[in-house]
Amino acid sequence: MLDEELGGKSLTDEVLNNLSGEQLAALQEMREINEKMVKTLEHIEESEEVLTGPDWGLGEPHFTKRTGAMLVVDTKEIRTGKITKEMQECLKGVVSLDLGNLAVVQRIAERYNMADHLRLHLRSQGP
Repeated sequence: MLDEELGGKSLTDEVLNNLSGEQLAALQEMREINEKMVKTLEHIEESEEVLTGPDWGLGEPHFTKRTGAMLVVDTKEIRTGKITKEMQECLKGVVSLDLGNLAVVQRIAERYNMADHLRLHLRSQGP
């Protein structure tokens, strides 16, 4: 994991108390975007379960539910892609605010394909 590789610091009360308002706001935005992704993935999973469940005919409620589930599943790449791009932009800001040394930021960077960006930024800062 990236946080083990880079030795990321835990987000302790002491660390939090030393952050600026801008840094705290950036971490909060990162948290909100990640929560949006989690909810989106849960919705997609629920929709996939509807589509793989038993087909009880074409009655109106069932037909409507399956149609909605198909739309969710068919657009999952677009939905998750938008959130990923949003998170990548947020992470650039978080890293530029010198928060790349936090383990939580490193884990999120890895999850959203920003590990190389983070490594380069931290290497450019030197030891």
